[in-house]
Amino acid sequence: MTTLELELAVKCLKDAIDNENDDDMTNAVGNFSSALAHFAIFAVNNETMVPQLKEEIQFHIKYCQNHLEKINLTQKGKKKPPDLCGMETVKADLTHALITPIKRPKVFSRGINPYKGFLLYGPPGTAKSLIAQAAAEEAGGLNFFFVSAGDILSKYIGESEKRLRDIFEMARSKKPSIIFIDEIDAVASKRTELDNSRGTKTELFLLMDAVLGITDGVFFMASTNCPQHLDSALIRRFDKLIYVPLPEEGARMETFKKKLSDIKSDELSDDKLKSLAAKTAGFSPCDIEKICTNAKNLALTRLLQKNPIEKCGNDSKGEDCKCCTPILLYDDVLEAVRDANPTVDPKEVAELEKFAEEKGHGKVHFYRDLPKPRTFVGTIVDFFAEFFA
Repeated sequence: MTTLELELAVKCLKDAIDNENDDDMTNAVGNFSSALAHFAIFAVNNETMVPQLKEEIQFHIKYCQNHLEKINLTQKGKKKPPDLCGMETVKADLTHALITPIKRPKVFSRGINPYKGFLLYGPPGTAKSLIAQAAAEEAGGLNFFFVSAGDILSKYIGESEKRLRDIFEMARSKKPSIIFIDEIDAVASKRTELDNSRGTKTELFLLMDAVLGITDGVFFMASTNCPQHLDSALIRRFDKLIYVPLPEEGARMETFKKKLSDIKSDELSDDKLKSLAAKTAGFSPCDIEKICTNAKNLALTRLLQKNPIEKCGNDSKGEDCKCCTPILLYDDVLEAVRDANPTVDPKEVAELEKFAEEKGHGKVHFYRDLPKPRTFVGTIVDFFAEFFA
């Protein structure tokens, strides 16, 4: 039985490696998981095995775990991002910044360096990670590595640094690529005297210097809700700090329109959608999505009260059944808006806006519509204007 487990583990491991080489990640995950399970069962049933075999089994278990983690990072970034409302400018600028160094590398010569490090910051719920994914998707041909704090941090000494090195090495091997760290403040907050994660931060800074300064074809992006808590050594390594604010009225209206488009309704005219947008000032896109979900459930509750499930004689899924088709009313959305409160604290927004004013909010043109160069006469005029002011 134990020999069979080992044979199955070796077979699954070989199949997983073949799947990975063929870029068949779905089967690779299944085979790596099966190999990991068989190796673990073999290790439990053979605790008295010789040290050399025990060491080899532990090596293969770790090998399977590492490859599953790497596949997980790449697959998380391949999910199709949803439509973003009101973020077209930020997304277009990011996309252009990613495309230009890849499509036209010759323009970056004679000391001109491309933007390679971007920090997206803003209130929670403003879809910062989705903006990064959407920009990478539209740029095309970029491997997107979505990394969370849980993918990096470990309780074992030196393990966090090793995970960081593996992530950056994987991005180098699969360039052009983007490393995106979500909620980077959990990894690189301001250093203190009793900070146990100094080694992790130092390793991150060194890897960023190598990628942003030397390696071509690898971009680094991160997001945070509290940039004021980040270590200053990290902030200075980003080429651009981009502020992602709460959506304006037009963006909120477009969000309502898209989120409520999948339910039957005859009352949601543009004027009413505009009224809803005016009533939700200070709400994030996530807050508006929750409002739309609650409104749909109100319509469903009204339908079930009028037509109980047991009285419906239609056994189909309800596509053509009137008693199974909820109709959304404007009053449903109004009630959902009245019951909702914005999750973003105005004080938090004020702190972020202050940070944007002090550090720069990233409103740049990314190689497009660059300002005209100043002439010698204009420079002299400005000098005397400042001197005599």
